Order: sequence, then structure tokens, then C-alpha cells
Amino acid sequence: MQNTGHRIQDAECRNLYSDLLSAVRRTVFLPKAAVILGAVVIALMLNPALGQEPPQKESANCLRVPNQIDLRAGLARLDSAQSEQRWDEVVRLYETLLGRTAGKLVRNSDGILISAGRFLRERMVKLCPRAREVYRIRHDAGALRAYEAAARAVDAKQLETLVWKYPLSSCTDDALSLLGAISAESGDFESATGHLDRLLSWCPDTDLNRDLVLMRAAWYCYYSGRHARARRYLGDLRAGDGAKVAQAARYRLSRLVELLKRAKHAREEVRGRTCLDGVPGGGFDRAGVCAGVARFKAVSWRGSLLGARSMKRGSKPGRFQRSERRRVVTPGNDDYRYQSVVYDGRVYTGTEVGVNVFDLRTGRLLMELSSPGGAEFFPCTDSCLAPTVTESSVYANLIYKVSKSEDYNGILIKAAVARYTLCAFDRSTGKLKWMLHKGAKFSKHFAGKWFSIPSAPVLFDGMLIAEIKTRGSLAGSHVAAFDAATGEMKWVRPLCANGTELTMFGYDARGPLSTMLACAGGHRPTVYCCTNLGAIFALDARSGEVRWAASYDQIPLQAARHYYAQMRTIVWANCPPVVSDGVLVVAPLDSEYVYAFDTATGKTLWRYSYSWQRAQFRYLLGVVDEKAILGGARMAAIGLHTGKARWLSKPFSILRNGGRGLVTRSQVLVPRPDGVHRFSLDSGKLICTDAWRLGGSSGEPGNLLETGGRLVVTGRSKLTAYGKGREK
Repeated sequence: MQNTGHRIQDAECRNLYSDLLSAVRRTVFLPKAAVILGAVVIALMLNPALGQEPPQKESANCLRVPNQIDLRAGLARLDSAQSEQRWDEVVRLYETLLGRTAGKLVRNSDGILISAGRFLRERMVKLCPRAREVYRIRHDAGALRAYEAAARAVDAKQLETLVWKYPLSSCTDDALSLLGAISAESGDFESATGHLDRLLSWCPDTDLNRDLVLMRAAWYCYYSGRHARARRYLGDLRAGDGAKVAQAARYRLSRLVELLKRAKHAREEVRGRTCLDGVPGGGFDRAGVCAGVARFKAVSWRGSLLGARSMKRGSKPGRFQRSERRRVVTPGNDDYRYQSVVYDGRVYTGTEVGVNVFDLRTGRLLMELSSPGGAEFFPCTDSCLAPTVTESSVYANLIYKVSKSEDYNGILIKAAVARYTLCAFDRSTGKLKWMLHKGAKFSKHFAGKWFSIPSAPVLFDGMLIAEIKTRGSLAGSHVAAFDAATGEMKWVRPLCANGTELTMFGYDARGPLSTMLACAGGHRPTVYCCTNLGAIFALDARSGEVRWAASYDQIPLQAARHYYAQMRTIVWANCPPVVSDGVLVVAPLDSEYVYAFDTATGKTLWRYSYSWQRAQFRYLLGVVDEKAILGGARMAAIGLHTGKARWLSKPFSILRNGGRGLVTRSQVLVPRPDGVHRFSLDSGKLICTDAWRLGGSSGEPGNLLETGGRLVVTGRSKLTAYGKGREK
């Protein structure tokens, strides 16, 4: 046990004991005093100095990731067989290792934990032609049958299974080419480009025309708006043979252009109907970008986020009415936690007590979806409380239980922590369908464990995917998928565990920090989870298999000194991660940096401190035109792939935060106490300011949301819609 040198004098110990004994004699409730006395005695036994740090494993960052495996022995046998050119044995060893390491993680040359299966396949595709020939003798017959069946059915899932199962077969290149065409026809150009990239890297001996593949990839990038990447493909194309380039240029160009235009139009129609990948906001894609916002003219309507029921005088208090008087430790930052989602002409706003549903046109409160625990108010959440809305259901993370707080003469022993569950409501009637913690498989898997689901889930292929926080000797992070209709658990994957802030007695001093997940579709649908425990994970959305895990720099933990817990200062607001053009941008709550990771490999591309250039960044607003937009006391645009600063705005005259802004294709809108500031996306210069005092009414800062020709502002207590209509 490490001694910090801070000790309490013997006189202070005697005074503390005398106070405790006096409290025991005076109080009528002997069991409670006995519990407090027992806690202090145990603390003294474990830590006689009372100012000394608890055990180091509880106080320091100690990231633990399960399912790691050491492949050094197997790789040594492989290298030996390759050096002696025993190709039959090489192929057999690869097959054996792939079977034994299913679901395991291994550290690659960059120090990143990735799937062992992916690691081995990346080595397999680099084998020499002789080894490929041996592999094809063993597996080409089965691969060809699988390809013919998948091609007849035009089944993308079967083709992807074929590519993953037979990476070196002679028909793998044909399967990847067909996958690219299927993705492009459905409007998913990013996935189409990914398939062609794998074709070029996995199949060097392909009988397909390489220049034709490059031409297709360039067209896919051009019609998806990624012009820089399209130029890179064209550069590779010009480096080839001139005759092949001419042949590629004549490759049925008119039909390809018509197909891409039709696919792009279909994709834009889908984007206009609903929000993608669970990102809070109507009309946003997963990069956090909306189509555009016109200057608003007047206040259309205002609604109270407290709800009609909670404002009634004489209403029956909830079971957690005393939570305001509990000892609660929060980050203390000036955030606007409430988030809104617009779906089918309605605004769904999540709060700590439930979800309020407003009519987008009139602002009339339609219904209140309340917490199953009956909580009226609980002020210590740091969660992103945006609900997930579908055609038939509303899914919300609501409080169902609150732990009891403990203190002695103002000394925190245990903080009150809210526990969240995932609830499903009928969208038309507001009737509760199911609560996640009551599911049979969920209850069995987490039996006897402390668990909470504090952030909104993402929806993928009829499944809800959410992060689950657990608490034991260390805080843990899990990701699980549930059936959207019934709430039954389909799969669960433990990710990592790490230390958190503790009191002097080893109890929680703060609830678990949680950030919303990000989901990217395509040929390999992936869920990205920022655990806020020192690691980022990429998981297969269908099976939960971990594809890679990358660590980042945390704000150092400090053990409790003297009586009080040492709390880390949370510098970032709770913003959803952003996925765009093969890059994941995330601002972890337990770090001082914003990071960009390569979505394919997990490699860190760049990072910026929140205090860079004294900007005091707090918000990750989105990514547009290959620029990541950061907001705070100043605005900044960072090159998505290069990490270079494109521009940095002048500091605001009023430094107080006003909420999370939004990004359009040409402007950045930032809410401030004096109004909405509009910045040019190209230069970062201030264009104008839309004052809050429009139509004779003052506005309230908050998180911005644009939809249906209105600017919706979600503040602490009010929901305000700005538009062209008259004030009501």
C-alpha cells in the first residue's frame, strides 16, 4: 500500500471516534449509526492513516480488455513452414489458427487490439502465388458452388460470407466486384468503394481489368461527394498502361453514369425521410450534417420541458422526490443535456424524467412518456438523453432506481447514482411495451450485478444496440443487442474495465460516464463504442465480434485524499461520435483530447487538446467536406484525414456556453446567450448573428435542431421553435 504522506493527527482520530460514539448514544436508529461506525472501522483497518491512498489498482487507470490471446507460438510455426516452402502445412496451420482463435483479440504491429481472425486473414492475402495455388486446390470447389448460389440469388450476405470464408479462392475477386455493384445500385457508394478496395488489395492476381476497377471506384467516390479520394483513384489509373486507360474510359460510361444518378437520388430520398444511425436530429446523417438552415424570423411556439403533469399543483410526488437533498457529485459543467429528435411531424425530447412529445407545427404537448420508477426529478445525470424513434415505437433510457447516498457530517461516503433501463413505448398511444431489465436472458446474464444503460441505443436491422455499464471492483463496459419488438437479448459482448473516482471508503463518487454509440452500415456494418474507460471499440453489428480496440489518453485518476474524493473535471460535452469517409471522430468524456481513428484499422490519425490555442473546445459538431468542426470559446475546422487546422475563428465576446450547434453544407450555426452565430464553413469568418429577441420574445440558449423549415432549440426548461410564423 502506497503512502502519500498526508496523515491525520492522532488528536483528530480521537475526536472522530468520540463524535461517532456520541452519535451512537444519542440516536434512536441504532442500526444506521452502527453501519456508519462499522464503515469507519473497516476503513481504519484497511487504511489506518485515513489520508493514505486506497490500493493502487483501485485508484490508478488500469484498463483491462478480456479475450486477448498470444499467437507468437503459432506464428513462429507459420514462419518456419513458409521459410521452408511447405505450403500444404502453411495452409493447414492458417485454417487451424482461424478455428481456435474465433472471437479472440490480438495486438498487431501498431499496438492496436484487433480480431485474431482479421489479423490472420490479412497475413493470408500476402501469401505467394504458390501458396495461393495450394489453397485453391483445397477450397475452390466449395467456393465456386457458394458463389454461383449467391450470384443467382443476388444475395449480398452470402457473398460477404464467401469472401470471409474463402479469402484466397479464385472467385473471391468476382464476389467482391458483384458486391460493389450491388452496393452502388442501392446507393451505398462508401460500401461499394470498400469492396473494390479489398478487391485491389486481396486479389493481386485477379483476371478482372484493374483499370476498370479503378474507374468504377473513382465514379463511386465522385457521386458520393468524395472528390479528393476520386482524384487519388484517377491518379492510380493514369499511372497504368495508356491502352488500358483508354479501354477503361470507354467502359459503358453512359450506363454507369445513369446507374449512379439513380442510386444517388434514392439515397437522398431515404435521408430526407428519417434520421440515420440514431444520431439526434431530424434530417442529419451520421456525420452530423443537415441540409441547410434559413434565417429564422420569429418565435413559432414554446413548450415546457417540465411537462404538464409535473407542473400541476398538488400532484402526487414520485418515489424519488427526496433525490434533490441527496449528496450528489456531478461534473459541474454548464451543459444542455436534453436532446430532441424529430420524426413524422413530432418533436421527441428526452429529459431525466421521461420523454415529452410535441407537435412540430403548433407546439402542443401531445403526450408524456414517464419513467417506470416514477421519478419526478433527478439532477445528476451526464447522459445523452435523446430517444430513438421508429415508425411504431419510442425507445428511451429512463431512471428505474436510485442508489442511496451516505455521508457523515458532510463527508461523502457514497454518492447517489441513478440507474437507467431501456423502455419501449408505443408511438401512437404512449403505452409501455417492455422494460429491458425485466427480460429473461438479460436478467439471467446480469444476475447479481450492478448495471445501468445510460445512453440512447442505435437501431440496426431490427435490433437495438446499446452500451451497458456495470460496477464491481472496477467499472465495466458491455455492448449488447436486443430485439426491437420484444426486448430479448440477442448477443452481449464484454469490452473492458477500468478504475473510476472513489470515495475514501471505496464507494462510487460519481455515476458511470456514457456516450452514445455510432453505427455505420455498408458491406461490414460496424458499431463504434467509446467506453469512457480509456478505450474505443469497433464491433460487428450483426454478431458483436470485436474488430479492433484502441486506447487513448485519460485524465489521470487520483485517490481520495483526507476526507474527500478527487473528482476529474469533465471538459467535453456529451456529443455523439461521428463517422465519415472511413474516419471515426470522438471526444471521450474521460479525456482532454478529441481523437480521429481509422475505421478500418483503428490507427490514431490525429488528436487535439480541448485547450489548443486557448479555444476551450467543448463540442464536436460534425464532419462536412472532409473537415471536423469543433466548438467552444472558438470554432475550428480540422482536416479529417490530415489533422491540419483549416481555420480557427476569433474568440467569442461572451465565454459562457450556449449549447450544441449544428453544421450545414455551407455554414456552422452556434447558439450563444446573445443569439445564433453563423460562421462560413470555408473560412470560419462570422457571417451574421440571428438575435434571440425576435417577435418580441427573448430566446433561451440550448441544443439546435433544424427540421421542417423550423429551428428547434432544446434548452434546460423550454423547447422553442423559430420559424416564419407569428409568435404564440
